[in-house]
Amino acid sequence: MDKTRQPNNIGFLRLVFASGVILTHAHEQWGQAPAGRDLLQTMTGNGLTVAALCVDAFFLISGYLIVQSMRHSRDIGSYFAKRVLRIYPGFLVAFLLSALLVPLLYGLAPDLGQIWRIAILQRPEPFAIGATVVEPNSPMWTISYEFRCYVLVALLAAFGQLERRTMLLKATAIVFALFCFCNIPAVYWRVEQFRFFPLVDMTLGAPYPALRFLSAFGLGGCAYLYRAELEALTGRFAAVAGALALAALFYRPIAQPAAMLAGGLLLYWVVFRANFGLLQRINDRFDISYGTYLYGYPLGIVWSFAALPFPTYVVATLLSAWTMGALSWMLIERPAQRWKSRLAGKPPALPA
Repeated sequence: MDKTRQPNNIGFLRLVFASGVILTHAHEQWGQAPAGRDLLQTMTGNGLTVAALCVDAFFLISGYLIVQSMRHSRDIGSYFAKRVLRIYPGFLVAFLLSALLVPLLYGLAPDLGQIWRIAILQRPEPFAIGATVVEPNSPMWTISYEFRCYVLVALLAAFGQLERRTMLLKATAIVFALFCFCNIPAVYWRVEQFRFFPLVDMTLGAPYPALRFLSAFGLGGCAYLYRAELEALTGRFAAVAGALALAALFYRPIAQPAAMLAGGLLLYWVVFRANFGLLQRINDRFDISYGTYLYGYPLGIVWSFAALPFPTYVVATLLSAWTMGALSWMLIERPAQRWKSRLAGKPPALPA
């Protein structure tokens, strides 16, 4: 599908997914929400959260856009520069604000020794308040996996493999099959707890989330490479795929894989074929979704000190996260975006 023909529902959906992550964490942070469970956990009873599905959707969309970005970059260097400028500036400021200010809310001095973690896109380290462990910014942990996927795309392009779409589809199928295998209950608990040696873990990440995010990113990348074939995807077929994904949510071993594969087909149709009308303009060129994702959790901590009723707490957290997302875009990300455009040689058609 040519970029000029794509409806731009991506920005709106990104903001929806970032807000979904905030809603899930709101149940944990407020501390008195019904059973501490979000809507999906309550509905299925299997522990899968709205936030998990929202993050997977981010990676599905990101896979499509990043492969597109690599194919439209002048060279590997300009591609990497664009990716660094998109991820690091907003992450840097959000990390510093989270690591320095959140401990102050609890009367603790900030730990400046952990600033080095910014370089490898790690979230601020948790700290203890009595028997309670406080995460300054829990959702930040996914950003390092996002960047690892960027590096993989660059390596594939450098070795001339990004044009071999059949090979990439087969490789993605293998990774996805491994992810499905790791969701078998007896296997999941072993793999989820397993960690490589520190240097390997820092480079590749933990096995389970690495397989999870690489599966979603790979499926998104394959969607771009096979975008001409996906033109035949109808709304009826997409609805059936979505219904299958919804039914699978009630059986945990297949819930997340089905959401990626079948739900991914529905997501693709919604992103590129559905007409959202005026909603398409929300978060279109003024992209606050990244900042919303980065600031939602620490703002949830701030509002938890206000002793608000749960609905008011959720609204306050969302509104303040959207506001910080807007400030992050205007003051940090958009200036960096201008450099991205210069490196690309022309303005990007979609925010990536």
